[in-house]
Amino acid sequence: MLKKLQIINIDRCNYTLLDNDNNQHNVSIIFYEFDPKLNDYIYIDEKIIKEVNIYNFGPIKDKKINEDEIIKITRGKEEYYLQRYYG
Repeated sequence: MLKKLQIINIDRCNYTLLDNDNNQHNVSIIFYEFDPKLNDYIYIDEKIIKEVNIYNFGPIKDKKINEDEIIKITRGKEEYYLQRYYG
């Protein structure tokens, strides 16, 4: 299930995210061909938030993708969908 979080701090590939209950979550993500900004909203699978790992996301290139491998980022009225990269 995707959880909506606001990006409140960016330090290279380390993102501090805030949920609706004002809980902060720290996630390490390397983005390819996309540059998240402060105050963007990220919709991300809850298990990624709980795991300690560095994740890679970029433009969708595969036709068959599991739902938990996709994130959505919103910036104002714009929506961006990115897939998880492995390797």
